[in-house]
Amino acid sequence: VGYIATAVSYEIKGNDDIHQETYESLRNSLPSRKYADLISSADGYRNQMASDANAFVQQIPFYRARPFYTIAIYALHKGGMEYLAATVLISASMGAALSIILYLWLSLYLNGISRFLLSILVALSVGIPEIERISTPDGLSSFILVLSFFFLIEKKNLLGSYMLLLISLFARTDNIILALLLLLYLLVGRRKEYRLSPGRFALSAVLLFSIYLGLDYFTGSYGLKTLFAHTFVQKLTNPLGYNGSFTAYDYLLALASGVKSILFSPYVVSLSFFTLLGFVTFLLQPIDARKNSLESHLIMLMMLSVLVHFLVFPLPDSRFFVTQYIIISIMFLRTTRGFSAPNQVGAGLQTENAP
Repeated sequence: VGYIATAVSYEIKGNDDIHQETYESLRNSLPSRKYADLISSADGYRNQMASDANAFVQQIPFYRARPFYTIAIYALHKGGMEYLAATVLISASMGAALSIILYLWLSLYLNGISRFLLSILVALSVGIPEIERISTPDGLSSFILVLSFFFLIEKKNLLGSYMLLLISLFARTDNIILALLLLLYLLVGRRKEYRLSPGRFALSAVLLFSIYLGLDYFTGSYGLKTLFAHTFVQKLTNPLGYNGSFTAYDYLLALASGVKSILFSPYVVSLSFFTLLGFVTFLLQPIDARKNSLESHLIMLMMLSVLVHFLVFPLPDSRFFVTQYIIISIMFLRTTRGFSAPNQVGAGLQTENAP
């Protein structure tokens, strides 16, 4: 709902008008039972959003910091689609695009039916069907990030990879975590072809933070304290006037709740599987090669980014980590195939043998 309201606000001004347009669109698009759930009096927060235009519009800054996604919704609506249908199309098309790039990437290492079957298995395992079914920017974000790592790993194109990382912030600002960890790796890494000079590292980091802070400022973000309180304490119906606190104790409660969610939810399956897959890949590396192995380095980087993301924002959800799981899968395949890409598929995805 928040993403649709954001798209509506690009053209329509006035709280009442934004509220009316958003809910009329949803009423026309949703089955009557689902729309009734959306405005149900049994849920105080949802009911107030449906009845209070001022409170509803105050939710928009929580969603506005994903401009690529919300602008895409708006553009598709201007092309004649209902807002909800636009969100469904974006998620489905990004899931399909992820599946295609995954298939083409696997084609560098596998032939025949094996690449087709493995691409389906990996797509299912990393959660691509999940992000196809939900109206969030995660599919768009994951596609940009996976493409970025393809440029880095297979093309050894640091500039292309970095530019895509910058672009990914416009899909999800929390991509800055993975981007900064990658920059740190490029700064201290042992592989010369992937090394970044201190000057370029500093410039790249400054540019990353500038985009992040710029998005935070120009989209009217309420700040991390309000976001955390809204996510982990209670839904805020008046975030604009929120002057409460989010203490260390509140964070520890959120962290404990997140850990509990991991242990007693389906997320533990995917997290455990890909952690184990990364560990097995590391063990398959010759001992004397691990220090300089791109595969080992990137697996550690992916797992570290999952951990840091969870510590910063302790909400365990596999849709946040689709990119990490895909990269771990690719690194496992590269290791078992002897670190080489014997096949070439299409001019756009051609690569030379990896070391």
